[in-house]
Amino acid sequence: MEDLSEFVASVVEFLVGGVLFTIAVIILVSGIIKGMPPLSDAQARMLSPESALFTALFLAIAYAMGVVAEHIARGLFEVLLDRITVRRKEFLDPSSVIGKGGDGEKMPAWRNRPTQFFLGGYTIDQRNEARAERERQRAKVMTFHLSLHEEIQSQLKRLRLERVFTLSLAVVAVSLLLRGDIKYAVIATAFTGVLVWVVHDRLAWYCGAIVRYYKMVAEDNLTQTSSKVETGGSIS
Repeated sequence: MEDLSEFVASVVEFLVGGVLFTIAVIILVSGIIKGMPPLSDAQARMLSPESALFTALFLAIAYAMGVVAEHIARGLFEVLLDRITVRRKEFLDPSSVIGKGGDGEKMPAWRNRPTQFFLGGYTIDQRNEARAERERQRAKVMTFHLSLHEEIQSQLKRLRLERVFTLSLAVVAVSLLLRGDIKYAVIATAFTGVLVWVVHDRLAWYCGAIVRYYKMVAEDNLTQTSSKVETGGSIS
């Protein structure tokens, strides 16, 4: 039953995000493509809101667009997550940072340059190392403390919608700019900037929560181990 509710929640999440992104794309396309031929009477009836075909098509397109939008938004905001991740000493040993006695670059310099630019001086290897440690700690929390893992997952659900909403608003800002509505384009861009800050704050919370919860799990495991040793129990 829990798996079913999780599936339904995911479907609703993708539908909501898909509707937002679809509306944004329609606004963009309508601003780029002008003089589209009108629909015939039969086509108009088939695609009217009262049509069952329209409802099925709309739900299918909205879900597909939600999946695509979530994938695009996740890729765009991955850089923000990486910047936050590599800057936490719990995920990356400060001694491995460039200019602080690291082991040197393993990747070719030309591949590291874009990464260093976006991450503020960190190499691909250092980013991958920090990612791996973050995921290792998250997996530890997921394995040993279900309630804390569920809290992280609930925050991630909100993060997905926030990322898609930000992407959709950015598309609207571009479409307004192409239409020549500079005033409203600036307003949409400003709101997009606010949403980017919201997403950044959520990502920072995500990384911070993993660190906090991992410490709680580690301390709890240490306490249980010490208790077993004192009582002569097995720790295997």
